[in-house]
Amino acid sequence: MKKKKSALLFLFSVTFPMVYGCNSKIEINMDKISDFKEPDYQVEYYDNMMFNAYHNPEQSKEYLPDQGVYGSGNAFVLRYDGKYYMYLGSSNYADSGVMCYVSEDLIKWERVNNGINPIGKVAENSKLYNTFPPCVRQYNNKFYLYVYVKNKTVTEGNYILESNSPIGPFEFVTDEYGEPVCYTIQETKLNIDCDIFIDDNEDTYFMSAYQDNYFSGIRAFKMPSMDKVDYDENNYINIANSTVGGWTEGNGIFKRNGIYYLMYTGSNILSPGYLTHYSTASSDNWKNGFGKDERVNSPGFIQGIDFPMGCETDKTFYSIGHATSILGPDMDGLYYHYFSVNSAGPNCSFAFNRLIFNGTSMDSYQTQYHSIKPKRPQIYSYNPLEDEKFEKNNGLLLTKSTMKDTFSAEYNFIGDDVKCLLMYQDNNNYHYVNCDIKNKNIQLRQVKNG
Repeated sequence: MKKKKSALLFLFSVTFPMVYGCNSKIEINMDKISDFKEPDYQVEYYDNMMFNAYHNPEQSKEYLPDQGVYGSGNAFVLRYDGKYYMYLGSSNYADSGVMCYVSEDLIKWERVNNGINPIGKVAENSKLYNTFPPCVRQYNNKFYLYVYVKNKTVTEGNYILESNSPIGPFEFVTDEYGEPVCYTIQETKLNIDCDIFIDDNEDTYFMSAYQDNYFSGIRAFKMPSMDKVDYDENNYINIANSTVGGWTEGNGIFKRNGIYYLMYTGSNILSPGYLTHYSTASSDNWKNGFGKDERVNSPGFIQGIDFPMGCETDKTFYSIGHATSILGPDMDGLYYHYFSVNSAGPNCSFAFNRLIFNGTSMDSYQTQYHSIKPKRPQIYSYNPLEDEKFEKNNGLLLTKSTMKDTFSAEYNFIGDDVKCLLMYQDNNNYHYVNCDIKNKNIQLRQVKNG
């Protein structure tokens, strides 16, 4: 297959005044342009203040209702089956349950109801009292919830819960005696704020904050399975260039166009200078330190351009932290979700903004007001068999409207041999993706002239 290379050429025309022993004065007209008309950017806007129950209690009830004692900070968002699930640790609510909200558009959220736990909760257990921010991942049709627990009922450390649904109920992964397994040892007791990274080849890593006398930053452990973490000395690396200075926490990692982006937060949450930054790796060489001496400060990542990425000090919007990312509803934009602190650390509020990229550099305009609202897909349905936007045609399910030449499509289905139709012209001319799940085979096929 031939690959086309495209290059973007910027031409700059710069004129410098030549000065030879005389004064030069350049006048700039600062008068307001009376006939200026802002172009149509074809976007809508929203305010992150809508989610802030501390500074905006009434409006926040409409968009993110029933927030806890300490607000909606320290949230983790999972995208699954075209919906978004926001999980909050029990420390937000000063109780023993893990809360969860669901949204279709990242804007309006409502509490989930699994019919077993109290409304809004996906887990309820006295052993879950005072949990740090959770992380939830889906793998082979099971859902795993990772959380750091700090109370007097169980050993302090990381625990894993599992469920068959994103809304639970989640139950502890237990040992042969039926007791919850604590995946933390004394030497790694500060491994809080975990994020689980599953690479393209299904290498899986438990990544969390770590600090000792020699290192502060993000530590990665190998995971032999989604419900187990290997903590021995051959299965961890301390990732170099993963700190903002001082205590570093709140990490999130994702991969885009072959580049690894590791986001992290730090300094001190009690300070307005609490901030977010990122590092990048252009290959998977960062994994080479496992089992070697260099694991104590393993190379591979370099700090991102323009340190820091997120730092705000406004009295109603400061201490930007706990950064992770999520794919937008239109499957185009990536969004950076984080919290802002409201009152000396404990009370925080959820916020998110679109990420922008230039090469390997990444940034975001984090703000309380006038943020770019995520777009919905041109065509979407959670029940296409009953949706008027679709029609049945000789055993085929078709959209009534057409797409542009370039588009993204997502199909969520259950079955072992499924045909996902696209580029349909008529019954004799169309393409489809054949998904043979049983044999792990995916093919793009074309029907032409029957």
